[in-house]
Amino acid sequence: SVKATVRNESASSQREVYEMMLGKEEAAWLQAQTTKPPIAIVHRLRHLIAGVCMMSTNPNFFVPHSSMEHALDDLDATTGGCERLLTSPIPPTYSRHLSRIMCLYLCILPLASVASGMPSLGSMLASAIVSYVLVGVDEIGMEVEN
Repeated sequence: SVKATVRNESASSQREVYEMMLGKEEAAWLQAQTTKPPIAIVHRLRHLIAGVCMMSTNPNFFVPHSSMEHALDDLDATTGGCERLLTSPIPPTYSRHLSRIMCLYLCILPLASVASGMPSLGSMLASAIVSYVLVGVDEIGMEVEN
């Protein structure tokens, strides 16, 4: 559910996964929730664990219950961290700075390769290939950023 939320997958593909993993009734319940699916799943798990705890006649059930609650707290914190990472934009100055450094590197690369004894034609070819790859990776990064 967290992966689907982070990747912005379609509702129909999410529904198929939920039905396969949870069954039709639980999947329908999850789809009907107004909160985001990861938060709704954690809430549902807390509800189920509390119900089991109330029905348990074992007085030693507190330790496993506490352990499960701690695991759900960790899951909830991880979900919140993923949401923060997803929604926080990368500062434009960072992107501009990275592009400028890459441009400087690509301008100095042919000079450094010729100074190291590489033939001029080989230096131009190697610089062109490296430039193509690095600019492509930068473009992919810009697309992922948006």
